[in-house]
Amino acid sequence: MTLKPIAVCLYLALAYWISSVNPMLKMFFFPTLAAIAFFFMSRVNQMKELFTISAAAIAASLIGSVIFFIDSGVFSFLITCLITISLILYYKITAAPVLAVAVIPFFAHPAMMWLFPLSLSLTLVGLIAVLWMCQKLETQFGKLFALSAKKNVANEELSYD
Repeated sequence: MTLKPIAVCLYLALAYWISSVNPMLKMFFFPTLAAIAFFFMSRVNQMKELFTISAAAIAASLIGSVIFFIDSGVFSFLITCLITISLILYYKITAAPVLAVAVIPFFAHPAMMWLFPLSLSLTLVGLIAVLWMCQKLETQFGKLFALSAKKNVANEELSYD
């Protein structure tokens, strides 16, 4: 396993721990964060795309939160999905988790309208920072990580024989 998957898993565990310690911070962890993290991990070299997807996710969470607080019924859920999908198609965003974050308020029932968009913004900034640091470390110490990965592969091959 390389540095990025380990760092992402540690980040997700930290987000889960933060959300479980304080009820007010429960919105810091949501299952879609794991999907976004995996998606971002595969595109860490394309920082512009990460920021575009992050902005789209934050906008979708704002749309979902505002509509949920206006009315939390099925029609509002439908409107949220239609608006979000329209924006995804219009801006050609290739990230399914954007739609998922738009509907989270309908399942999580946040106490305040701004709570989920703010939590999402903070967790995405943290995730991008972690991935950026991993990228810098792998660039700086790439040979070290490559050697440890080769040793792990060699050990796995030996253990299966």
